[in-house]
Amino acid sequence: MKNKKQNFQNAIRNLMKFLAFDEQKSTRRKVYSSLYAIIFGLLITSIIFYIRGVSQFSRESSRINLFSLISFIFKNGFSSSNTYLFLNYFIVFGFSGLGVAFAFKSGLFNIGASGQMLLPAVIFYSMLILARFRAGEEISFTILALGFLIFVIGGFFLGALVGILKSFFRIHEVITTIFFNWIVIYIAQWMFNSGHDSILLGSGVSTEFRDKFISNFSFGTAIYSIKLSLTHNFIIFGVALFILLAIGTWFVLSKTMLGYKIKVLGLNKTNAKYIGLNEKFLSILVFGFSGSLCAIGGFFYIVINQNSINSLSNGPIAIAFESIAIALLALNAPLGVIFTSLFYSMLYTSAPVLQLQNGIQKVNVEFQTLITGLVLFMSALSVMFYKFKPFEWIYKQMHLLFNKKYWQSYIKYKQDKVHNSLYYQRQIYRHYLEHLKIKKQISKEKKQLENALFDKVLSTKNQNSKEILETYADIFKERSEFNLKVKALGFDNLQNFKQSHKLKKVNLKNQYHFDKNQLYQAAHKKLKLKGIFS
Repeated sequence: MKNKKQNFQNAIRNLMKFLAFDEQKSTRRKVYSSLYAIIFGLLITSIIFYIRGVSQFSRESSRINLFSLISFIFKNGFSSSNTYLFLNYFIVFGFSGLGVAFAFKSGLFNIGASGQMLLPAVIFYSMLILARFRAGEEISFTILALGFLIFVIGGFFLGALVGILKSFFRIHEVITTIFFNWIVIYIAQWMFNSGHDSILLGSGVSTEFRDKFISNFSFGTAIYSIKLSLTHNFIIFGVALFILLAIGTWFVLSKTMLGYKIKVLGLNKTNAKYIGLNEKFLSILVFGFSGSLCAIGGFFYIVINQNSINSLSNGPIAIAFESIAIALLALNAPLGVIFTSLFYSMLYTSAPVLQLQNGIQKVNVEFQTLITGLVLFMSALSVMFYKFKPFEWIYKQMHLLFNKKYWQSYIKYKQDKVHNSLYYQRQIYRHYLEHLKIKKQISKEKKQLENALFDKVLSTKNQNSKEILETYADIFKERSEFNLKVKALGFDNLQNFKQSHKLKKVNLKNQYHFDKNQLYQAAHKKLKLKGIFS
């Protein structure tokens, strides 16, 4: 019993150590800022959902509350009937998000996840059609394994090509990746077009024959089936591979010299060059690896989930662009991508279910986009969340609440503040009257001086350069003498008194906060010495 109690106390200490104090501060703050972005984004969307439901379905409004949407999302997202769909989305978002985050970490902007997903798919399905695999035929494990390899190599090739264009031709990667997205789309539309003779099938083939390979809905391929057990095995393999790669990427970036070089490249390319890094080779390698990761996500989305290439008429693959949001929400941390991918998988898994609900519970596609949009907006405020420390603030306030020295310091601060304010109120009126008196006294003399100086300025029209310089020197001298005289009379005393009062207020406040923090730090140090927060 004693050991259990001791273990429980140790667990509480470790939890408080992680939640409230300074070890691993940077990593913890990044995790918290992303969590707060998700929490506040969901809360705001849920409030909008509640207001929408109450206004449109007043009779059914009693069925929902402020947390109904969050409840629906979690319930449907983690439903046992959607387990493999959830895991498939998790793999797709995980690999594509990790690929984009890895590129961002090195200062490269990979906006081409769509093209990197689609190009290997075009190669893979072209090979199937050339081998005359017909619609409905089951794809074997060997073919899927070969397809997986094609996606890895194809993604690396397209990513490395972007790196080459940037390194050797100075073409910005954002422009290149966006262009490649559309180039790959147009290639796919040309190759998988049911409206004309296909380059893969030859000319003069019948419509019935063509429909066995190419979708009859304008652009795309026919649907190739995969055994359910094989699909599930690949999904389990994908989950394991993604988690291993996420941990491996974190280890490389955090613990190895290669990771240090990649981060230096991202921080400052000029510094990277001066310390001897091969900037061009690193950029190509990083973009190639990023492209491979995105392509693996494309394999699980196009081959495992969709079983075909479709929706080519809509442009680049829309789901690929979620990888940017996932990476940004994870603050480009490889381990953070795991959790943001889980969140996005939950949203995408629950979306079709919520769209099929009736009445007040129904959520359309546009509203689903609002959720991710608000979460991203909140993540853009990560600097604010980075300083948001509720656990530490609560603990600090609870400690100070029962600290006698703190209350003595607080009372002294309030007394000094009141005393300073009363003194200011008494003295400001006297300074103000003196200021008016001096102002009245010098106003006539000031007017005369200004008129005299103005006449001197007018006289410079008929003077040569040397005489003009002498005149302006006299003007400056007279103005300076007048200013010194005004200052000696005490004209600036009112303004100086106001500034002095403001400075005293700031000093009192700073001293109070300093004393408060000193008390808190001293108490915290004692707790550490006792082993409570060791």
